[in-house]
This record gives sequence, structure tokens and C-alpha cells, in this order.
Amino acid sequence: PLNYYASAQARYSGVTSAQVAAAARKYLVPGNTIFIAVGDRAKIGPEIEKLNLGPVEIWTPDGRPAAPSSAR
Repeated sequence: PLNYYASAQARYSGVTSAQVAAAARKYLVPGNTIFIAVGDRAKIGPEIEKLNLGPVEIWTPDGRPAAPSSAR
């Protein structure tokens, strides 16, 4: 609709945390979830590692896996 963005705040504000949790349980499969973080690894890397989400892969800006020596 033409007013999609104008009315988005009201729609999102009407969603409860219980509804979000129920949708997450229904649609998200933890073993198949991929998290993507973009930024300066020196700044965000330690915090990402603390999350213990699984193996961390480092990719170059052009979409190629980084060489192992640049992954740290």
C-alpha cells in the first residue's frame, strides 16, 4: 500500500515479545541459521567470538573466502 512506511511503526509496535518468540520457534531452525556480520574485525571480532555461534568464516569484500593468514 502507499502508506506502508507511514503505518509500519504502528504495526510493529503492536507485536508482542511472545509473538516474536513464537514465530522464531516456528520458523527458525538453529542448526540451519547463518549469522552475517560486517565490519572491522579488530573491533567486532572479539564480541562475535564471545557469542559462541559456531565456526567463523572470513570473506573478502569481493565475496571470496579469505586466506587463512588473513582470517585472524
